[in-house]
Amino acid sequence: MPPVHSYQYTMEEEVRFASLADDVMANSDTLVLNGHNCSLRVSNSALHVKQGKLMGVDREPIIYYKGVVPIRTIVIMGRSGTISVEAFHWCKEQNISLVMLDGVGNVLYSLSPESESNAKLRRAQYQAIDTGMAGFIARELVQRKVQSQVDTLKSLFPEYMKMGRELKPVWKMLEDSLPDLKRMTEVLDIQMLEARSAVHYWEAFKGLPLYWTPRDEDRVPPHWQSISERMGSMSVGPGAKSARNPFHAALNYLYGVAEHLLLCSILAAGLDPSCGFLHADVVNRNSLVYDLIEPHRSEVDAKVLGFFNRTMLRAGDVILLPQGQIMLNKELSRYLIVSCLPDAKKLGNTVSWLVKCLMK
Repeated sequence: MPPVHSYQYTMEEEVRFASLADDVMANSDTLVLNGHNCSLRVSNSALHVKQGKLMGVDREPIIYYKGVVPIRTIVIMGRSGTISVEAFHWCKEQNISLVMLDGVGNVLYSLSPESESNAKLRRAQYQAIDTGMAGFIARELVQRKVQSQVDTLKSLFPEYMKMGRELKPVWKMLEDSLPDLKRMTEVLDIQMLEARSAVHYWEAFKGLPLYWTPRDEDRVPPHWQSISERMGSMSVGPGAKSARNPFHAALNYLYGVAEHLLLCSILAAGLDPSCGFLHADVVNRNSLVYDLIEPHRSEVDAKVLGFFNRTMLRAGDVILLPQGQIMLNKELSRYLIVSCLPDAKKLGNTVSWLVKCLMK
C-alpha cells in the first residue's frame, strides 16, 4: 500500500463493508480478492480462494469445483499473496479471466482465458484510416457516448439546471450537438466535440453532495464533501487516475474493471488492442480499449452515483496519499466493485459491433 499521509484508516473501518461485499459476491459472477496474503491455489482439482486477513484473522477459503463455477472474473487488489501455476491453468480451462488492479484503479495485469488470431480482421483494422472506416467508427463511438450521457442525465437529473445565465436542461445541450456530429468526418473535429460535451456533462455532477457521518463531515477536506471537477474524460494514463475526490476515485476502480472486460473481448475477437480510432497510437497503450469504453462510461457513472447516494462515509473510508491523491480502503473498494460492476454483455456487444464494421 502506498504511504498514508493522514486520515489513516483503521481495521474497524474495513470490517463494516466486508460482510456487505461478501453478501453481494454470493450472487455475482465476479470475485474480488483483497487484503494481505490472499491466494489462489488448486487442491484435489478444485480452486481454493483465500481472501486476505481481516482484523488479523484468516478468513475461510472459498472452494470452486470444475464444471459448476459461478464466476467469470476474478479481480485481485491485494498487494501480497500467491497464485499457483496450476491456478492459472485452472482458470483458463474454466473460462475465468483475471485482472490485477493497483490501489487507485490502474490495471496492472489482465489475463484473458481466450485469444483468437485473425489476420484478415487485423488487416482491416490497420487499413481503416485509408478506407475511411476510421472516421465512421470514431464518429459512431462518440455519438453513442453522447447519447448515453443524455440518457443518464435524463434519468438522474430531470429538473432544469443552471448553466451560465440561463436555465436549460444539461442533457438538451448535449442532444443539440448530435446533428453537428453526424456531419463530421475528421477525427480531430469529433474529438473536440466530445471534449465540449464532456465539460457540460461533468458540470451536472459538480457540487452534488457526498454523505458523511455527522462526526466526520467537519473533519474531512471540503473537496471530499461533494463531487468535484473531473479531468477530461478521454484522458488516460497515470494522471487521469490521480483522483482527489472519493467519487472520482471510485470511478477509477470501475473503469479499470471495464477496461479488463473489454480487453478480454477484444482479444477473443482477434482484434489488436493497441490500434484505436479515437485515441492516438502510443507505445504500450491499449488505445482500442479506451476507444470502446467511451460509450459505457456514463452507465458506470450512474451506478457509482447511486452507490454514494445510499452509502454514508466515514473518515477512515478514504485514504489520503502524500501528494493529495486518494484511495478507498480495501473492503470499501471491494464492496464498491461488486455493487457497481460494468455490464460485460454490453461491453462485448460493442466489440462485436466493431468487428462487423471492419469486416463489411
